[in-house]
Amino acid sequence: MNEGAATLWVGVVSCLADFLCTILPIPVVLRLRMPLRQRIGVCVLLSAGIVVTVAGVVRTWFIYKSLIATYDETWFTYPLWICAALEIDIAVVSLES
Repeated sequence: MNEGAATLWVGVVSCLADFLCTILPIPVVLRLRMPLRQRIGVCVLLSAGIVVTVAGVVRTWFIYKSLIATYDETWFTYPLWICAALEIDIAVVSLES
């Protein structure tokens, strides 16, 4: 099995899932019966997941660079691990707020 292609595919699916989990609740929140200011505040908090999606896209780019586009895996794997750690940490912080 091609490890690079499988990892890249999982990264793309993960980015898509992050984006959908960020965007899908917003129309539901906008239809709730609560003051407009509170609805906007909740939507802004939910939109913080966009940062997680961006971190996932950067991680997926480094997956491509390190496992498919180059032979020097160690050089591009270091930023890949940094992006993966940042993505998880940002997700945890945004969920706790």
